[in-house]
Amino acid sequence: MKEVTAKELQALDPKRFEKEYNDWLGYNFNYEWWEFLEQDFTDRMAAVGVRVDKILFSLSYSQGDYATFEGRIDVGMWMHHQKYDEDRTFAEAFPALYLAVVQDGTYANISDRYRRHADVDYHSNIEYTDPEGVFQHLDEDTWRDLVYDQEQEADLQSNVEAWVSARCPELYQDLRKEYESISDENSFIEACEANEVMFEIEEEEDEVCNSY
Repeated sequence: MKEVTAKELQALDPKRFEKEYNDWLGYNFNYEWWEFLEQDFTDRMAAVGVRVDKILFSLSYSQGDYATFEGRIDVGMWMHHQKYDEDRTFAEAFPALYLAVVQDGTYANISDRYRRHADVDYHSNIEYTDPEGVFQHLDEDTWRDLVYDQEQEADLQSNVEAWVSARCPELYQDLRKEYESISDENSFIEACEANEVMFEIEEEEDEVCNSY
């Protein structure tokens, strides 16, 4: 018997290497390796007005891959941070609508009601708001007309829904990339090297040539 490294085992006995690698996968991922990514995603969403309550995902090719999340959007804060065009945020492009949304407390709940898809339930009562800020001199009818016109132009609900939908594949790609990075064969080899893990294999007997 002789001892070889994981890299040598891969070259000398591919079947044995595959078994050792699969065994390593089985016990090496009995921990929540995704916690850092979940926290990073949660923090980034919080910075733009989105509270993430739960992240759901599957990276199993056999069962279907997906990533989604549940939570709640503060639409006013989202407008403050989200770009409408290259130069302006939604809040800057639609100031009356923004003031109405903040006054109303407009929000959107995100749920995974039908699994593997982020459903957005939008709640808004901006038609009951009052003129304020630079618009406080307007009468109620003029204010409501202005808010309505800006709401139609901003297409706010559709843009919020589209934004949420776009975050899910981004979340999935981050999770998939991290999983593949820590679970591929090179990671197994590097882990064995770092921990000085060796494998015993039978030595091949040298061929003996007899001459007569």
